[in-house]
Amino acid sequence: MNLRGSREQSRSRGGCLLLFVALAFVACATPTSLSSAGSSSDSVGALTLSIGDGTSGSRTLVPNVSMIVDSYTITGTGPGGANFSQTVTSTSTSIPNLKLGSWTILVQALNATPTVIGSGQASVSVTTGSNPVSITVTPVTGTGTLSLGVTWPSSVVTNPSLTATLTPPGGGSSNLPMVISGSQALYTASLPNGYNTLSLALSDNGTLITTAVDVVRIVAGQVTSGTYAFTNVNLASGTATITVTQNLMNPLLATISGAPATQSLGTSSTLTASVSNYTGSINYTWYVNGVPSGTGPSFPFGISRGVGTYLITLTAFSADGTQAGSASATVQIVTGTFPGLAGTVTTLAGATTAGSANGTGTSARFSAPSGAVTDLNGNVYIADTTNNMIRKINVSTGVVTTVAGSTTAGSADGTGTAASFRGPIGIATDGTNLYIADTSNNMIRKIVISTGVVTTLAGSTTAGTTNSTGPAARFRGPTGLATDGVNLYVADKGNNRIRKVVISTGVVTTLAGAAAGSANGTGTAATFSSPSGIAIDGSNLYVADTSNNMIRQIVIGSAVVTTLAGATTSGSTNGTGTAARFSGPTGVTSDGTNLYVADRTNKMIRKLVTATGVVTTLAGSTTSGSVNGTGTAARFNAPYAVSTDGLNVYVADTTNNMIRQIQ
Repeated sequence: MNLRGSREQSRSRGGCLLLFVALAFVACATPTSLSSAGSSSDSVGALTLSIGDGTSGSRTLVPNVSMIVDSYTITGTGPGGANFSQTVTSTSTSIPNLKLGSWTILVQALNATPTVIGSGQASVSVTTGSNPVSITVTPVTGTGTLSLGVTWPSSVVTNPSLTATLTPPGGGSSNLPMVISGSQALYTASLPNGYNTLSLALSDNGTLITTAVDVVRIVAGQVTSGTYAFTNVNLASGTATITVTQNLMNPLLATISGAPATQSLGTSSTLTASVSNYTGSINYTWYVNGVPSGTGPSFPFGISRGVGTYLITLTAFSADGTQAGSASATVQIVTGTFPGLAGTVTTLAGATTAGSANGTGTSARFSAPSGAVTDLNGNVYIADTTNNMIRKINVSTGVVTTVAGSTTAGSADGTGTAASFRGPIGIATDGTNLYIADTSNNMIRKIVISTGVVTTLAGSTTAGTTNSTGPAARFRGPTGLATDGVNLYVADKGNNRIRKVVISTGVVTTLAGAAAGSANGTGTAATFSSPSGIAIDGSNLYVADTSNNMIRQIVIGSAVVTTLAGATTSGSTNGTGTAARFSGPTGVTSDGTNLYVADRTNKMIRKLVTATGVVTTLAGSTTSGSVNGTGTAARFNAPYAVSTDGLNVYVADTTNNMIRQIQ
């Protein structure tokens, strides 16, 4: 044992102090744990310190301070002004001959600087004999300062915008107002201490170009990576043995395994999360290019992704929210052996008889379902239009449930069936939320998937064309939605426009379109006629331009509009580009290589290769019906919407009141 300092104690009848101190540096203070016992013995006690080493983790923004304890300073104040002071560098010491009565003892943990990185205090009545005490040391509550800087090459990014959010373990994201100056953005503010998930999304001219997700630790009284201050902890006295257990709540060392550098289009890989320095319960969240995309220790990736490079980020939070860490991996999806679709049509749920019943498969009922979107967890969400509901289908079981809304039309925000919609058609998801084109309400609504809470993101029951923020903006019968995780893109059918909504702010602008027409061009110089469906593949939007019988393409970064396939003359001819014919196409979805089109009036599902413009018929014919089968032997009745997970196409077969699956 190595002792430094001085000690003054009563020389009268003494006791011995037995202390057990646990240093648990967490995000907020918890009540001190204190116990003591006495005996008839007059023996001298001992102070024993048992200290575990702290660790540090990669990819977690933490204060720049050593959390390795170099020494402990222990001071005590007792009856009649009796006191002692000791500094120990090893794990044990003895404090004999304490004067009987009430003592207050303070323990401070110091690093090599020396900086106090933890402290604890307690009071106890010393009696003769041994008085073992157990103590838990917790940190101070309060605020620390977070200072962030983001830079980018000015030669590449000409009109930057940056979205930054901070989310604590319990949810409730807050936007960080980054100040942009030239080719950098800065943020400095006081925030409550604890771990948070930081999400950054950098855009140029409204086009998302890069994202980042990381874990940030805020420390009370410190700047970014400064030092920590901790609460006082109560320590007992008497004949005592003190045991100190150090747990500095340092970042979790998270890793991702099973992530291939490349994988073929249409294949799936399973990524696995692990943490090497924590044995308790952990909550994992997976992000793909900054978009929340899954939870849990494993994550299936690839089936619904197109060709491209994807940044996969993992955040790991202890269940109590006191420790966190993150890791990342990059996966490139390349053109390879894709299983393709045989065009085999089956009925996933619903029947030709309309209704609103939940159930399994064909026992469930829909009424004119007109919107569909898949997620990464084996579910299809349906805009059940005439029922004014949003429904969920578990693909593996066929079980249908109601997420929100009821058969009573309205525009009320609320939770689950307490919320109301009026003729919803478009639906999109970012993995955490659903976004609804509430068509007859002229609104864009948001549903938190985990809670069913419905809010209005933009628009009001009054139709119009106004660009503005939230309820001040106006739409006219919006029917199609797509999202890149930062923005929503809206097929504003009644206004013949494609609109953009910034999810974090509700700001609405017009990306392309004006009066009805079929002209190609840039922004508002281009024209559409009743555009009903919209899809995204990363840098491009694809629009089902219904009354023009065309599929249009919009480059998001430049707003340049071209015609990918079809012409104003309707028909059902397969062909290339403008030689192909559609009749009232309303729905479109992308697997990254191909588009699938709900060619409504033709009662067909068409396939369009985006690279070549070649159009073929995947399933259905101009004859309506509800027959399952393969290719043109299958029948649909005015299918309005389609969605794909890369292996299947799901069809909202509107007039049949069914959800169909094509494999």
